[in-house]
Amino acid sequence: MKKVITGVMNSYNKIARTYFEGAKFFNEEIMHAELIALAKKYGFDFRGKSVLDLGCGPGGLMKKLETLGTTPHGIDISEELLKIASERGCENLTLGSMHELGNYFAPETFDAVFSNFVLHYLPPEGQMLTIRNVYNVLKPGGLWIYSFCHPFFMRHWYLDETTGEFPARTKNYFYPLRIDAWGEKEFGESLPLFRLDWPEIHSLNRNEGFDVLEMKDATLPSDVEKTVLVKTQDKNVIELIELFKKNPFGVFIAARKP
Repeated sequence: MKKVITGVMNSYNKIARTYFEGAKFFNEEIMHAELIALAKKYGFDFRGKSVLDLGCGPGGLMKKLETLGTTPHGIDISEELLKIASERGCENLTLGSMHELGNYFAPETFDAVFSNFVLHYLPPEGQMLTIRNVYNVLKPGGLWIYSFCHPFFMRHWYLDETTGEFPARTKNYFYPLRIDAWGEKEFGESLPLFRLDWPEIHSLNRNEGFDVLEMKDATLPSDVEKTVLVKTQDKNVIELIELFKKNPFGVFIAARKP
């Protein structure tokens, strides 16, 4: 696992600025809003709360959480991404790996922990350790809200460019593609993806003590043309959104520490 973590760290340090610019719109206009909406759905009052952004990257979610009245903290493995977050005015930044949260934060420190498309960079044992540590740093009743790569892509991998759909299955449908990679085309670095199926995501959280409140497809808002596309002329972003209107692209998970 150490080799995997070092590889992810080195890759993000290389592409930090490119990643920030390339992923900023999608993360900050779509993903972060959905994570926050999910917390609100389960009664989280942001004002005066202490929250952690796990894998905070360039700090977009931290800034949003700050505007809602929280005291946000962030942890990330990439020094270069944290530099960008600091330039954007983020404070309380920690350089470190998410599976070792206990080395940086005391038990029952946070009212909520958020994370956006980060946990899947770790192999299953690292994901387990991370969720265990998230449980420990949360106060009783605290929320754990995160996004994860969609199990759909464990079994469907070939994109039909004419339809924007994924009709083809992996070579063996019953032994799905658990280890994958992304980023080579987008940013010039290959980043690992360790996928889990729906029941495995659920069990991983339940086994570490969480009450799983909801697991749902990450889908675009129905009024995406009016609320999101009007904010950009970036061809790549528009193409990405058109693709995600037809296919799932992630899973949102909401869990609570009893």
